[in-house]
Amino acid sequence: MMSDYSENEGDWLNSAIFINQMDDYYGILKRKYGFTHLEDENTGRLIVPKELGRGYISAISPCCDVEISIMHLRLLHPLVMCYENFDCMFEATYCFSGYISCSETGVIDTCLSRNELGIYIKPNSRGMMMYPSGEEIFAVSILAKNQLYKQLPYKDDFRRHNSTCHNLTNALMSPKKTSVQIQNLFSQIIENQIDDQLQPSFLEGASKMILSLLWQNNVVNTFKGVKSCSYCSADQKAIQEVEHILRRDYMNPPTTGQLSKMVAINEYKLKNGFREMFGKTIYEYIRQLRMSNAKNLLENDDLSISQIAYMVGYINTSHFARAFRKEYGVNPSDLRS
Repeated sequence: MMSDYSENEGDWLNSAIFINQMDDYYGILKRKYGFTHLEDENTGRLIVPKELGRGYISAISPCCDVEISIMHLRLLHPLVMCYENFDCMFEATYCFSGYISCSETGVIDTCLSRNELGIYIKPNSRGMMMYPSGEEIFAVSILAKNQLYKQLPYKDDFRRHNSTCHNLTNALMSPKKTSVQIQNLFSQIIENQIDDQLQPSFLEGASKMILSLLWQNNVVNTFKGVKSCSYCSADQKAIQEVEHILRRDYMNPPTTGQLSKMVAINEYKLKNGFREMFGKTIYEYIRQLRMSNAKNLLENDDLSISQIAYMVGYINTSHFARAFRKEYGVNPSDLRS
């Protein structure tokens, strides 16, 4: 990450705009480096002094639950921000142009280039972020706060430091391309022509939609075992609705053709998209649901095996036993011996 500066490391460090107190970086930029601070009801903006370059850093608070930061900079000296034990609750940064150099302890690659996204949800984070000199940097960050953050499902798991969350956290911090939908929402935050009186509502809605989609696609789906899918969000939603239908009606599920009509998606997309998202064909998923429920029912000694077979959708007990053996490697009767 630092290789571009290795020959004159002392020079760029001595001339860098250097911050090591992230909780007061606005104040440090004003007091120590002469940035001009402009503020209105919902927005604070720091203007870069001419001797350090040009551009601005804006902080917009359309509501109490989200904060938007917009950075449009061309600096004569690198802006370096170090952090220690910093809690990244849930923040997403999209880089429209330029390069943002990041070094997070324990993560191989967190640097953002043009049209790349990073998602940050790491507690006790430690590292450094640098906006290099000579680059036209244009980036937007959105931070979840207060009630929005509190209602995020699975958020508490990231405080337990288990290996699944650790690996997911590091993977999300690595730069990635994102969907056209997310790109467009970030662009609308920058380019919108909404009347000033409507701006807070518009920015709140766009920001919450971005954060909700990113959390659903990258965290919730991961915990639920839903894999990423190459189809658009509307098709993904239709496929997820099929999964809900199968969970409800696994005893007597609709055919694939019937399912495709019920959620308004063609049969080919449904079959392939379902396999992408759930790692199984629709038939395999139905069988798994049936066997999982059968296993639970076998704990009830009041029910016979033939009754349980019928309750999970099998008329023929031998067919049920064969399917159960294929799923779990034992016969249904083995669980009662």
